Amino acid sequence: MIRKKRYIVTVRKYIRKIASFLLTKDVAVFLLFLAVAFFFWLMHGTGSRREIKIEIPLEYTSIPSDIKLDSELPRSLTFVLKDEGKELWGYMKKKNIEPVKIDLSADFDGSGVLEKPVDELLSRISPRFAGSTQIVSVTPSVIQAQYTRLQSKKVPFTLATKPPLAPQHILLDSILLSAHEATVYGDMAALDTISEIRLVFPDGQLSKTSDIKLSPSDIYKGIAITPSTVDAHIGVEMSTEKSVTVRITAVNFPKNVSLRAFPGEAKVTFTVGLSRFNQVTAHDFAVEVDYNSLKEKGFNGRTKLRVTRRPDYVQKVRVSPAEIEYIFEEEL
Repeated sequence: MIRKKRYIVTVRKYIRKIASFLLTKDVAVFLLFLAVAFFFWLMHGTGSRREIKIEIPLEYTSIPSDIKLDSELPRSLTFVLKDEGKELWGYMKKKNIEPVKIDLSADFDGSGVLEKPVDELLSRISPRFAGSTQIVSVTPSVIQAQYTRLQSKKVPFTLATKPPLAPQHILLDSILLSAHEATVYGDMAALDTISEIRLVFPDGQLSKTSDIKLSPSDIYKGIAITPSTVDAHIGVEMSTEKSVTVRITAVNFPKNVSLRAFPGEAKVTFTVGLSRFNQVTAHDFAVEVDYNSLKEKGFNGRTKLRVTRRPDYVQKVRVSPAEIEYIFEEEL
């Protein structure tokens, strides 16, 4: 502890000596002349014409979907500029330079080589510079890349999975997609293996009606897909369980044969959205026994019940009892 205090005292002495030296008249005069000299040097430097290099980023738009670039396009243009120092200083200190956007929609002529002279862009770039600034050179002078034109075909969009609903929630209606068909681009070997484009849902559970974007599954390699995303409208609401009693119906029976079922009614239980709870009734369902499936079994026995009609908006439908006893009664 004593050694630490001695160290602090020693440091303070040195700081006082340095401060007293810097605050002397001679040092103050020296610093003044140094500032004046720097000012005259700065005036001389900014008043003479010099050269600097700056880079302007490039951004490419409207590349057709059936075009595959086989070599990389230049990411920027390097300008050598000549002007007085004050103008050049302004260019050097500028950050976040706005990129030049280049529309390539009409530049693929089928030759396999994209060539776009930079001179065509100078009329758009030159206004960024002062009138006194001279463009000494631009590199590269030509925007160039190799490309291949791809084959294409149309395939349907399908959903890879069911929508990820929150617990005790249900779909209100069918999912509405902004596009039902995709155009896929690639070589024929790749296209021959594709019959559909499966869309995947983003992470997260849905607890209310939502508009979301679906993306193609990442299983598709080496092809381009248009559109690259699909808008989906998904109606979602809380659900509850409901049961209705439905009379069992005999179908495909001959006119002289009737069915006696034990019991004659079945309870149908299902999940339905809260907004339709009162809307759905027993008349929306049909529970049937089909003569064609029983005629080989004889005139009495047991058979499973089938729910053959139900609203599209209900889920998890089950019938109780699952089986009934029956007797055929034949009229003579």
